[in-house]
Amino acid sequence: MKSYRALINGKRLAFYTWGSASKPPLLLIHGWMDSAACFDAVAEKLSKRHHVVGFDLHGFGRSNHSPFQTGYHFHAHVADVHAVVAHELRAEKITLFGHSMGGNIAAYYTGMFPDRVERLINVEGFGLPDGDATSTVEKFRAWILAVSEQPRARVYKTLDDYLERLAKSAPLAAPVVLKNQARHLVRRKKGGYVLRADVAHFLPEPDVYSAADFDHYVNKIRCPVLLIHGAETAYTWGHELLAHMRKNLQGPVRVEAIFGAGHMMHYEQPEMLAEIVGGWLVGTAK
Repeated sequence: MKSYRALINGKRLAFYTWGSASKPPLLLIHGWMDSAACFDAVAEKLSKRHHVVGFDLHGFGRSNHSPFQTGYHFHAHVADVHAVVAHELRAEKITLFGHSMGGNIAAYYTGMFPDRVERLINVEGFGLPDGDATSTVEKFRAWILAVSEQPRARVYKTLDDYLERLAKSAPLAAPVVLKNQARHLVRRKKGGYVLRADVAHFLPEPDVYSAADFDHYVNKIRCPVLLIHGAETAYTWGHELLAHMRKNLQGPVRVEAIFGAGHMMHYEQPEMLAEIVGGWLVGTAK
C-alpha cells in the first residue's frame, strides 16, 4: 500500500493506492469512523487486476479536518467522490466499491453519473430506515444546539481501551487484526489515544432522511451491481433495505452473503470478501 495526499475541493485528503496505474481503476469509499487504509487486505487481493485507489473522506482517518464547527454533510462527500473520479483519477469509467456510509455515497453518485460508473459493489450501504417527516423542525433545532455546544473528543487511556471499543464494532475480528486497524483510526496524544476522525462527525444530521429520495437515485443506476451483506450483521433492518434496493435496481444485480462476518466484514473476513468481489469483477468484465 502506497499513500499520498491531494487537494480535493479545497480539502487535503489522504489517498492510498494498490497495484499498477495501467490497470482499470477501482475506487474504495469507506464507512463512518473508518479509513480506506483499513481495506488493505482486500485491496491487495483486488490489485492483481485493478488499480485500487481509496481515500479518507474529509474529517476521517488521515485527511484534514474542517476548519468550521458546523460539521460535515453527506452531499459534500459525494461531491468529493466526483472530484476524485473526474479530476484526480481522470477516469472516464470507474468501478466503485463502497462500504456502509461509503456504499450509500457510491449509490448516490452512481445514480447521478450512471455513464461514469462501470460497476458498483455495495457492501451494506443499502440506505437507511425512512425518517419521520414531522420531526424536521426538531432535527434542525437539535443540530443547531449541538453545534453551539460542540462534542468533545474522548481520550482512551490505553490502546487496549480503544481496542475494547473497536471489538464491539467488529466482534468476529481477530485481536491482531483490530490492533493493526487501530493505527489508522486513533493517534497518540497526551494522556492516551484519541480518534483520528473529527469529533464533529458526531453532530446530529440537520435533515430528515428520505428513503423515497434514495430510491430516485437507485432507480437511475444502470450498471451491474453486487450487493454484499454480512450473515451475522447487527443491522438486522438492513435485510429489508437490501431487498428493497434490489427491487429498485434497473440493471443486472447479484446478492452475496458473507458468513462468519457482520457489518465490518473487511475486518472479520477480508479474504472471503476479496474472493467474492474479485470473482464477480472477472465475471462482469467487458
